[in-house]
Amino acid sequence: MNIGNILLYISLLSSCLAAVYMFTGRIKTSIQLLRTAAFSATFAVLFLAFAFIFLDFSLFYVWQHSSAELPVFYRLAAILVGQEGTYLIWAWLSLIVVLLYTELHGIHDRTAMITNVYALIVCAFLLVMTITMTPFRSIFAVGGASMPTLGNSISPELIDILMPLHIFTTFIAYAFTIIPAAMSLAYLTKRKNMPDSKNYLRIAWLFLSICIIAGGIWANRLLGWNGFWQWDPIQALSMCTWLLLTAALHAVVRLNVGEYKRLFPLLCIGTFLGSLYMTLLARSDVFGSIHSFPGTPTWWMIVIFIAIVIVFSLILALRRDKTEYTTSNWCSKLLGRHGLCLLFPWAFFFLSSRASTAIHSSSLTESGLCFSSLSNCTIISSSWAGDISLYRFFRYSILDVMDIPPYQADCTPNDTALELNMDCNQI
Repeated sequence: MNIGNILLYISLLSSCLAAVYMFTGRIKTSIQLLRTAAFSATFAVLFLAFAFIFLDFSLFYVWQHSSAELPVFYRLAAILVGQEGTYLIWAWLSLIVVLLYTELHGIHDRTAMITNVYALIVCAFLLVMTITMTPFRSIFAVGGASMPTLGNSISPELIDILMPLHIFTTFIAYAFTIIPAAMSLAYLTKRKNMPDSKNYLRIAWLFLSICIIAGGIWANRLLGWNGFWQWDPIQALSMCTWLLLTAALHAVVRLNVGEYKRLFPLLCIGTFLGSLYMTLLARSDVFGSIHSFPGTPTWWMIVIFIAIVIVFSLILALRRDKTEYTTSNWCSKLLGRHGLCLLFPWAFFFLSSRASTAIHSSSLTESGLCFSSLSNCTIISSSWAGDISLYRFFRYSILDVMDIPPYQADCTPNDTALELNMDCNQI
């Protein structure tokens, strides 16, 4: 076991202990352990970066993706090429974001404590996957291997400035979805006021937007996709998650006036699940995506974790404030009056990912049926919206993202003011 693996184990142990101490109320000790976990993960990343820069081929991952022909910048960027490196970067960024949240906001009540516990559990899970697919595996662990003198390098298509930008911003967005999801679970657990997660949603939305744009430009310019968008399954799910983030930024306005008390937390949790599901598809190759890695032992961990989060979230959402709704319809309890229209992104992903699989297999009939169903889903979701038009939905979503209040002139007593339970003078 080399120093990189030791640092990962220290980070994992510190994260688990930090969650336990935070749950039992020993806040100062928990914060110190969280700092230890973040620093250990940071040193692990630096150790791997040092190995890539100076071509330490005793590490199998370095030999697999680096070489002397690569400039120093692309040696560092090569860390993001394989799944082992991306797990490490994801876990490291997540610990940094959780530590940033703790240092900026402090721990002043039980809801903040539970938020940290949930966030630390996620970080510990990511560290477990990182250790399972460790980038610090010795090359001598491979049967019959000897110390190589030349590296395998990376594909020429990956040597582009947009490659690290596309991948790194993806995992920054993933990391920032953890805090709103943890806040939502804490809110549903304690039945207290929802913590302010809007800034974390904005940052996740911003970096995921950069990821999608950079990936489209890169694919069109270098990868020979003959276009910015090809409805690859991972592309479809990234768009789905982006729509959920946009919907969450819209729904937080209605949460502030007493609506969407279940829907908004579930949207925040859904954005985090979207990042996990994208990882699952990339690791399991279910839909044959170009982003998929060939074989991985971690896919079943992600499946179990997603299932646990979904079941736990639904249980908490269904048990919260039973007197708040008189309807017996469980779907209405969860989503509220207008929430059904926000289910569209998930149906959008499943249909478009299935259609993209059909296109890749040259099954034009099947792909046509899938996209036809997708169009029908769009129409149906529009009718579900009730008295909210799609125009108004996306308009206020953009205003929420940019933090621009709607013009007072746009407000009428029977329209916006009634919809937001506010009068025109309050807008």
